[in-house]
Amino acid sequence: MVLILQFAISGTDPIYPGMHEKAQDPATWLARLASDDIDIDLIRCLWITSAQQWRIDQRRHDDHILYIISKGSVRWWIDGCEQVWTAGTCAWIGPGIRHAARPVVGPAALRFGVLRCGLRQRDGTPLAAPGPPLILGHGQELRSDLDAVIDAAQLPGCHQGIRVRATLVQLFARICELAQDTAGGHGLDATQLRLLHQVLDRTWQHQPQPDDLAQALGCSLSTLRRAMRHTWNLSPRSWILRERMRRIADLLLEDEAPLDDLAQRCGYASLPSFMRLFTQVMGIAPGRWRSRGHRTP
Repeated sequence: MVLILQFAISGTDPIYPGMHEKAQDPATWLARLASDDIDIDLIRCLWITSAQQWRIDQRRHDDHILYIISKGSVRWWIDGCEQVWTAGTCAWIGPGIRHAARPVVGPAALRFGVLRCGLRQRDGTPLAAPGPPLILGHGQELRSDLDAVIDAAQLPGCHQGIRVRATLVQLFARICELAQDTAGGHGLDATQLRLLHQVLDRTWQHQPQPDDLAQALGCSLSTLRRAMRHTWNLSPRSWILRERMRRIADLLLEDEAPLDDLAQRCGYASLPSFMRLFTQVMGIAPGRWRSRGHRTP
């Protein structure tokens, strides 16, 4: 099951108890970041274009780590939860959280931004994030903000520190703004996500429809569209297609039946249509996926 962790804007407890303090008001947190009371150590800020360039091992970090997925996908773990971030995802992991991330190796193009920075208070302790881990479907909107931080880090002398602080504040302010939109009643919460995946688990081989998902959540189709757009930047049909193809990808490795038989069992009467959709979603043809022994996370 894919779990999306919503950002706690309103001061509620973190999703994982004991992870860190209660959520802070984002405006207060940003004001602290902008002040000289917080020391900033920009450890890494760049765009990754090769799976061999970067990975983060599963351990606790005292830094803030930001991921912005532009192309390809990244597999992520946190305290037993696992998720695949696809293009358009933005993830913000605060200090003190045990997690790991790996690029998903495949033929599809890979490009994602990584920002890792230490934010220290006067007593040397890390500045906690304003809320629990944040996953948003608006990463494409943050690319220019990340580029501004990268450019600032390359400035000479004293100008670098001033500009890095200003661009970091701008970047995190933009993330908080997007998170506020999601938390303002438009995004899907963890309970709703579990319901959606339960529906898919029962119906994915029989062409589920957006109306089925809306009925499971007890909402209108237009409300579901808005919620999915805010959560993943996807339409209900696009989300259904993505999740179905991920399940079919696993079935390809577990069942040796010919592709046309599998396609028909999964509701696709046309093999060329199935192959086109699978390649569109997974970035590789179904036959090549099976021969290479890929496995969806």
